[in-house]
Amino acid sequence: MQPVISEVDHNELGQLIVKQKNHEVRFLKALLNRLKIIKEKDIPKNTIRLNSLVVFWNSLLKKIVKLRIVLPDKEDLKTRHVSVLSPISMALMGYKENDNLTVSIPGVERKLLILRVTND
Repeated sequence: MQPVISEVDHNELGQLIVKQKNHEVRFLKALLNRLKIIKEKDIPKNTIRLNSLVVFWNSLLKKIVKLRIVLPDKEDLKTRHVSVLSPISMALMGYKENDNLTVSIPGVERKLLILRVTND
C-alpha cells in the first residue's frame, strides 16, 4: 500500500521547500513524490502525518521509540519533537498503525513496526 498525505499537510510541506537548503529540498521533494495525496476528510486517523505522536519498534535499537513529527522550527529533541526533515520522520510519514517497513537510515537497514499513532 502506498503511504498517504493529506492535502493540508502536502501544502504545508510544499511551503517548506522555498525555505530550506538545497539538500533538504531534494529530500523533501522525494518525500512528497512518494506519498499519495488525499483529501483531509479521507485520511485515516491512524496515519502518520505532521504533529503525529508515533510509537514504533526499531529492530536496530531493539526497543520501542516514541516521537512527535513536527515542522523544523518546532524541533526539540529533549521532548522528542523530531523535524519532519529528519530521516526517521521522512521514513515514517504516510504509514499507519500496524504497518511494517524496512528503512535504510543513514545507510543502515532496520525494520520498523508502527505500534501506535496519535493525532491531536
